[in-house]
Amino acid sequence: MASQREDGKSVELRMDSQTLSVTINALSYMSENYNIAGVIDHAAWIISREEVDSTLAVLQPYQQNREATSPIRMSRSQWNVLVRMIDYAGYAAPDLKDRILLEELYDLYSEYDD
Repeated sequence: MASQREDGKSVELRMDSQTLSVTINALSYMSENYNIAGVIDHAAWIISREEVDSTLAVLQPYQQNREATSPIRMSRSQWNVLVRMIDYAGYAAPDLKDRILLEELYDLYSEYDD
């Protein structure tokens, strides 16, 4: 599914093309429906549309890569936002299978910070 390596200042992760596509689709859905009740719970989630869009901007260039896994390099702060956005996307994705995949991805990525 995914793996991660860090050098203290930046993070490089590898995400298979299906996982990358599901992540981008869920974040796109969140961005497009940001003000729709039921997609983002603004009372419980403290996220901005800018955070969703900046995470998309980091990931989208790698979507064109046709390799089995895409090495994605980002700053440590971008990594922290990505992990948080994946957590929220696991609740917001319209497809149940996508939600399950994103929840598993969040569980994996949140362990890296422990």
